[in-house]
Amino acid sequence: MAGVPAIGANETMATAARCLTDLTARIGQYGFGRGLSAIVAAGVGMRLLLRALHGTANYHGEGYGFFFDLAANLAAGRGYQLAEGELTAFRVPGYPLFLLALTEGQWQPWLIITAQALLGGLTAIAAALIARDLFGSRAGLLAGAAAAFYPYYLWHDTALQETALVTCLTAWATLVLLRLARSGTLRLALLAGALLGAAVLTRETTLPFALLAPLWAGWHVARLRGVRRGMVAAGAILTVLGAGLTPWLVHTTNEYGEPVLGSEFGAALYAGTDPLLFSFYPDGSVDDSRAAIFARLPLAYAAQLAATDQPPLARDHLYRDWALERIAADPAGFAARSVRKVWIAFRPLPSPLHGMAENLAYVVIWVPLLLLGLAGLWSARAQWRRDLLIYAQFGAFIAITGVLWAQTAHRVFLDLYLMIYAAGFVSRWIDRRRSGPELADQALRSA
Repeated sequence: MAGVPAIGANETMATAARCLTDLTARIGQYGFGRGLSAIVAAGVGMRLLLRALHGTANYHGEGYGFFFDLAANLAAGRGYQLAEGELTAFRVPGYPLFLLALTEGQWQPWLIITAQALLGGLTAIAAALIARDLFGSRAGLLAGAAAAFYPYYLWHDTALQETALVTCLTAWATLVLLRLARSGTLRLALLAGALLGAAVLTRETTLPFALLAPLWAGWHVARLRGVRRGMVAAGAILTVLGAGLTPWLVHTTNEYGEPVLGSEFGAALYAGTDPLLFSFYPDGSVDDSRAAIFARLPLAYAAQLAATDQPPLARDHLYRDWALERIAADPAGFAARSVRKVWIAFRPLPSPLHGMAENLAYVVIWVPLLLLGLAGLWSARAQWRRDLLIYAQFGAFIAITGVLWAQTAHRVFLDLYLMIYAAGFVSRWIDRRRSGPELADQALRSA
């Protein structure tokens, strides 16, 4: 009797393997391209349908409306500003420029929604192509379907925020870099540099990945086609990356007196190292925690800020210096809070929390994805040199999270790679489940 549950479990797993095999085979019988096209079209349609059901009456208020306000001010010739007459560089301009190119500063929510739904489709294509290159066509279709119908992407891809754009850009940069490592083609190096530059201008926290990528690519191309070609590839990526960032760095130099990507780092570091960060975060909004932190500044700090008659960046440097002093005074406390923040970014529950049903749905989807993705990463560990490119993205995110903070929306661009490795793991599992009965039948026939 003890063996009965095992037999039942084996039969269930074999049935699941057959179902997945049949599903991918039916999609794949139209060819990888046609099958993927059908998946992506359905995913884009689902994004548009969900947004249509919800409506757009409060589309500006539900998202980060200041991004569109920046685009509208640019279109009106007022420059990159929020307040009248005050040019700013507090956020990198990639997403506002994307909105400007789409709408020319006119409020057209459905144009934005449709464009970002298509970005979600492009992200699913990138996921499928990466997975196919790494693990085969079946894994490619599984990863493409996962990205096309991932619930978090289905809803948030069309929101007024930069997440869909940065996820798409980093995914395509990863795909191009992986192919560059196998071919050493100069045009791929140039394209990778352009994609990395666009990603950094969309979300500045991608900068560490963008700087590590040329080293990784140069190393692989050097192994493939010689040191000189590797240096050329790395140099091409860095040149295009630098050219893309230069106009923005010139702008921030003009505004702040020094080249920076943004003027928020010091304040973010100060908030991220303050124990009061956890007063609302992670179950509530980190913005509420930040408001509490800055409302309770020590009197000496407030006096220094009031006396600072310098460009806005000088105030940010004060926050940075105070944060560094706090870290030096209590390194153990800083380390403990860093570990806690990394746990929050990957924990089973979302941050911030939502309703009970939404939280439960998140757990049911996110936990299996994380476990399968980690299993896939572990099973592919022999290819660690190739996969360092993806490890770097996780490593950079973890380091930044430990220093600052992260809520679920900041992490979801990494979920794509967990889907890819999960697809590879499931695809290999299907092969093993299918080969088991076939080997048993062969043994019986030979006996």
